[in-house]
Amino acid sequence: VFTVMVDQFWKALPPDYEQQVGTRGLSLLEAVTFASLIELETASDDERSLVSEVIWNRLKMPMALGIDAAIIYGIPNYQGDITSKHLQDTSNPYNLRLHPGLPPSPIGSPSLASLLAVLSPSQFGYLYYVVDPNTPGRHAFAKSITEHNRNVRAYVKSLKKR
Repeated sequence: VFTVMVDQFWKALPPDYEQQVGTRGLSLLEAVTFASLIELETASDDERSLVSEVIWNRLKMPMALGIDAAIIYGIPNYQGDITSKHLQDTSNPYNLRLHPGLPPSPIGSPSLASLLAVLSPSQFGYLYYVVDPNTPGRHAFAKSITEHNRNVRAYVKSLKKR
């Protein structure tokens, strides 16, 4: 099974992908890890380049990535809720709120669309995103912490209404 999976990975990977990510300062493992974050953060193909931009911008700053999907990956026997204890757990190497940079390994299997999004981030200046309460399955992106906090308040307000 693993041999088939690895063979399929190499067949699906664009021929010059490793060189392209290398010119951006990433190893193939780092690029696959990056793509796995994109994959688990959005199911919308048109948002992949936006999430990619946020990750690239945060890596360049440097700024914590803060990706909850990674935190969840590092929680043994995860039960469906991220707690304060989880958010403060420095022993979880996948806690991207506390540990800078990419996690130590992929957190899932990225699609070709997510792998390509690593190479094609949007260029809007986005640093933040949160679930968009007005559009299920979508995110609200922001350039500033003020704008992001406004989006978070709207999201929290929508949760309370439910």
